[in-house]
Amino acid sequence: MITLICEGCGRNFEAKHRRQRPHCSECAEELRRKGLGPIQMSRGRSNPEITKRDPIEIRVLEPNTIVLDEGDGLTVNRQLTLTQFAAVLPQWYDIYEKKNPKYFPLEDRITKKAIVECHLDMEDVVEIVKWGGNAYGLYGLVLKRNTDSHVVARTRAAIAALNDPASALSNLLGGSGGINGLGLAFASKVLRCLCPERYGVLDSKLRECINASLLPHSRQEVTTYCNFLNLCHELQQKVPLPGPRRRPGGEWFIADIEMALFEFAWQHNTLM
Repeated sequence: MITLICEGCGRNFEAKHRRQRPHCSECAEELRRKGLGPIQMSRGRSNPEITKRDPIEIRVLEPNTIVLDEGDGLTVNRQLTLTQFAAVLPQWYDIYEKKNPKYFPLEDRITKKAIVECHLDMEDVVEIVKWGGNAYGLYGLVLKRNTDSHVVARTRAAIAALNDPASALSNLLGGSGGINGLGLAFASKVLRCLCPERYGVLDSKLRECINASLLPHSRQEVTTYCNFLNLCHELQQKVPLPGPRRRPGGEWFIADIEMALFEFAWQHNTLM
């Protein structure tokens, strides 16, 4: 047996052999359910009905099957600079939005609760973990290793510190006295739901996508995450307006930038 890193949730898992696109059993099942497993995607690529689209249209011929073509930057295995990626970022965001319709009601509910009640409850964190892939039954681990009052206290502290990314993240990370069981990927998922205007998710897939010259590797997860947010802010300044229609004033939230970047990374592209 060898240890692999799931490119969906970022957690380690055991496998008998190496895989071109490693996924843990939970993420693999989720991909199959959405029609995005290797077999389903290979069928989509061989489908004679699939045709090219113009640069701003995304055709979905089967549920959650996206067709990309040449000429607009939306290709696989491509290296783009920040400026080049910013130019096509809206299209990558559109793909993410079409593939993840269930996320946005969750974001709306969690963001509203953070504003009104200034904390999350255990069931809120569990719902975020389930949405994020529930690698290795993580939500069971969260339930087992945390009390309701601890989750309320840690999320309340994180919400109070939203103006300070380092402090906000530290209040959620299990390794720093936050919510036990949450590593960087899932702690940042909670942050994204709490405040999408300022926060995005950083997992292993995005780390692999971003060149080390843009996101220097650090043993300190908080430092790495803050550097990632700075990179998202830089892209936010470059991306053309308006942003998503669901955002007030046509703004681009940091979460939107990260969603587009995640979809870009998912197609084995690299940000240079």
